[in-house]
Amino acid sequence: MFSPANKSEAAALIRKHTFTPIKKYGQNFLVDGNIIGKIVAAALLNGGDTVIEIGPGLGALTFPLAREAGRVIAVEADEKIIPLLREAAAEAGAPDNLDIVNADFMEYELPASGGYKLVGNLPYYITTPILMRAAEAPNLPELVVCMMQREVAQRITAAPGGKSYGAVSVAVQYRFRAEYLFDVPAAVFMPKPAVDSSVIRLTPLSGADARAAQNERTFFALVKAGFGQRRKMLRNSLKTAGFGDMAIEAAFAEAGISPMARAEQLSVADFIKLADAVEGKE
Repeated sequence: MFSPANKSEAAALIRKHTFTPIKKYGQNFLVDGNIIGKIVAAALLNGGDTVIEIGPGLGALTFPLAREAGRVIAVEADEKIIPLLREAAAEAGAPDNLDIVNADFMEYELPASGGYKLVGNLPYYITTPILMRAAEAPNLPELVVCMMQREVAQRITAAPGGKSYGAVSVAVQYRFRAEYLFDVPAAVFMPKPAVDSSVIRLTPLSGADARAAQNERTFFALVKAGFGQRRKMLRNSLKTAGFGDMAIEAAFAEAGISPMARAEQLSVADFIKLADAVEGKE
């Protein structure tokens, strides 16, 4: 039976359709069954799950997901690869619980209610916007399992204090528990990318772990401003961004945070305390 996870079979399908992978879509196709199995296992699927897959490509990950989940919606931006994906689905005997949608994920309407999980191999240029969209969704996904450039995965899962820790670290960790799962070498893709990848898992925070700023617009503005000039002391970055001098000085005192601190030294909880303190003084 045909398998898009088989390098020679995937290459034959591409040649048949005279298809040329497009770099901007991150069309480096995963052709390693072991890695695919690890990603599917990381998604913790059961027969009642709905999975939205971002960028299915030739379906190497799509079809194993469909065999484990209740429903898979494969959202593919490139209309030229849709015929290959449909042919691959037929040849591989993909389950009939698979829906193939030709759409840009950033414009695709996420479920307003009910549970769903996000899974995908994310192109570098749009990784952060995709994760930010997931974090800002009114109905958060139950789980996110994504492969991305290793450097980006390290930033998203970074702890305070290091160079990798930044605005995206805080924004994602504000909503999710972020886990760095495993690395994926460039050699298991076709064509081979210039960088290695990693897989992360995001689980929504709930109960006592859930975080909530009084005004999330203030919180995200403060985070963005703080890391916009990360070499500066945070209070100076915030003042440059337009936060009032007196409000900032008072907020640092109320939040119990040193005015000499830099953005990378603050935890998510610290940013929330500072944002809440600022909110009452602007």
